[in-house]
Amino acid sequence: MGVRTLGRLLRLGLPVILILALSTPVAAQVSVTDSLHISARVDQERMTVGDALIYTIVVNSPPSAVVEWPDLTKTIGPFDVRSFEHDGPHAIDNGQFADTLRYALTVFEVGAHTIPPFELPYTLTVSARESDASRLAIADSLEIAVVSVIDDEATDIRDLKDPAELPDSIPWYVWVTSLGLMLALVAAAVYYYRRRGREEAVPEAPAAEARKPAHELAYEELASLAEKGLVDQGMVANHYTELSEIIRRYLSRRYQILAMEITTTELLEGLNDKDFRDTDRELLANLLGECDLVKFARYIPTKTLQHQTINRVQTLVTATKLVLDIPVPVEGPSEAVVSSSP
Repeated sequence: MGVRTLGRLLRLGLPVILILALSTPVAAQVSVTDSLHISARVDQERMTVGDALIYTIVVNSPPSAVVEWPDLTKTIGPFDVRSFEHDGPHAIDNGQFADTLRYALTVFEVGAHTIPPFELPYTLTVSARESDASRLAIADSLEIAVVSVIDDEATDIRDLKDPAELPDSIPWYVWVTSLGLMLALVAAAVYYYRRRGREEAVPEAPAAEARKPAHELAYEELASLAEKGLVDQGMVANHYTELSEIIRRYLSRRYQILAMEITTTELLEGLNDKDFRDTDRELLANLLGECDLVKFARYIPTKTLQHQTINRVQTLVTATKLVLDIPVPVEGPSEAVVSSSP
């Protein structure tokens, strides 16, 4: 190969080498930054009406991504949002960040329902020479089967067994023993219901406490709950259980309803014909729904929300307490005028 030929090859190959060297970092930068990932899951695909469903969104994003977090705090499709918690961002492997959105959902209609696809807009910086790219990450929709409590329990019903064959003659002592057991059961049932009726008819509360207004008793019970400091001790379930009982006892005294014996849905329906404002109803529904989630769905609210519960109940009691308009006698100058007359 001559010197002239070698020089020609160098002149032709040098620009190609420079182009490959400059283009490789740009391609690597795009592949590294374009890596936002979103996934959705639920803790159950079959639920009973009114129960809680935990809907979790996990987002893994690079540092160059600016995410536009959605404002889904009331409804997601046909589901009502009972509570919402955003955990993150937390640094993970490969220099990325992880965010977790956790929703507690409920629905009051039986049938097949769909949680719609979760859309998450974000902006990704590709390079210093290129403008930011607006993109959209989408998590798949999820199908949820909602059944009534009766239908859910009906799956456990088994077929009846064949009738047992009785002997031709039953000994007399079997009849006597059976009759004695039946009489004992009847006597126990009568005693139980009479005792329960006396307990419900005559409360064991002192006479001085019975004369107190319902809101004053609620204030005292809330102050006692605050002194226990259950939240600071990590006894979250105990705190919400006592809080739910305080709310229900107050509503029983204030509106003369059996709030301790019915469900949250029945309680809210029972207040329809009462003097109860929509804002107070919404606050009550949020409080009782939060208590139900902690007691029945093992939901743990944030520390801030836990410490706010007593103040929220006090606000509800203050807004709904019974205020009696008792006229106050006005002292006038009539007595002075009479005493000064001759």
